[in-house]
Amino acid sequence: MSVLCDLSDIASVWRAVAEIVALRLPIAGLLNNAGMMQMRPTTNALGWDMSFVTNHLGPFALTEALVPALPTSANVAL
Repeated sequence: MSVLCDLSDIASVWRAVAEIVALRLPIAGLLNNAGMMQMRPTTNALGWDMSFVTNHLGPFALTEALVPALPTSANVAL
C-alpha cells in the first residue's frame, strides 16, 4: 500500500496523514528521506521557500501529525 504526499504542500501532508491513519495498519517506524536543492529560489503556493518546506517543514509536519498513531516502540529517523 502506498500513500502519496507532496511535502512542499502542507494540505497534501494532512491528506496523507488522514489516509495513513484510516488504513489502521501498524506503523513500525517512519523514515523521512525527502530532499531537494533549488538552483534558484522558488516558492510554493503559500509563498514558502520550496527547499525549506520540502526538506524541513513538510517532514516535520508529517512526523508530528503521525505521532499519535505511532506505537511507543516506533522509530523515527529524520
